[in-house]
Amino acid sequence: MNPTPRDFFPRNIEYVNLMEQMIPEPSQEQIQQQNYLNQASGSNELFPSNPTETQDADPSFKLPDAPRFDGTVSQYTTFRSSMELFFWTKPETFKIQRNRIVFIGTHLIGPPAIWFSSLISASAASEHPFACLENYDASISEFERNFSDPSHAAYAAEFRSLARDSVFDNVAPIDQFMIGLNENIMSYLMFTDIPETLEANIDLAVRIDNSIATRNMISQNQYSFNITNTFRRNNQSNFEAHPVTLPTQSETHTPMEICAVRSQHRGSLSAEEKSRRFELGLCLYCGAA
Repeated sequence: MNPTPRDFFPRNIEYVNLMEQMIPEPSQEQIQQQNYLNQASGSNELFPSNPTETQDADPSFKLPDAPRFDGTVSQYTTFRSSMELFFWTKPETFKIQRNRIVFIGTHLIGPPAIWFSSLISASAASEHPFACLENYDASISEFERNFSDPSHAAYAAEFRSLARDSVFDNVAPIDQFMIGLNENIMSYLMFTDIPETLEANIDLAVRIDNSIATRNMISQNQYSFNITNTFRRNNQSNFEAHPVTLPTQSETHTPMEICAVRSQHRGSLSAEEKSRRFELGLCLYCGAA
C-alpha cells in the first residue's frame, strides 16, 4: 500500500501564514503575566518542591571546633554545653543517638579516651553490645559515673591500658588493681565479695569512691545549732571537763561548810543561845557572823 502524500513546508506555507493572521496579538497585560510566570518558574518561587522546607543556613557559616575533654572536672560542664550546642545546630545529623555518642568519643583525650576505647573493645568481645554505646542517656550516665572523681578515673583508665597491653591472665590484673587502690576504698572492699573480672572490680571501686565522696561532702556541711544527740561527733557537752576553782590561802573559813564525812554531831541549841544569836545576827548553825 502506497503512503498517502502529505504537504510539507514548501507547499503549505500559505496555510501557515493564513493561521497566523487569524490569531490575535496578545495584550500588554497578557505579556506581563507571561513574563511573571517565566520568572517564577525559573526561581522556583511559585511552586516550591516542598512548601514546609526551610532554607538552609549559609554554607559559609561554620562553628568552631568543640573543645576536647581530658578528664578535668572543672571543664566537664563546659564540654557538655559545647556538645549540646553542636547537637542543637545540626539536628538532622545528631537525631541518631549513635552519632552523638561517636561525636563525644572523638572529642575525648587522655584517660577519658582510654576509657571510651576500652568500652568499645569490651563491647565487641561481648555477645551483646553495651547499652552505653547504643543509648545516649545510658552513655552520659556511664560517663558521669566514671569521671565524677577524676583521680580515680585516671587511675582506672591508665590501668585498663596497661592491662590490655600486658600478657598476664585475668587474675593478675585484678590483684595489681587492688594493690594500687586507695586505703579508704580497700577498707570497704574487705567486707565485700571480690568480682571475678577486672571491669566489675573497677565499677565496684567507682561506686565505693562515689559513696565516700558523698559522705565527705555531707560531713563538711555541719549544722551550727546544738544537737542533743550524744552520739554525734560534734556534741562535746557531755565530755567536757568543767573547771574547778580552788580556794586561795586567804580563804581560811568557809561559811556553811557541810561535809557528811568530816562534820561532827552537834547538840541542839538552848533557847537562850538561839535568842542571843538571833539578836546579834549570827548564824544559828555555826554561830559565825
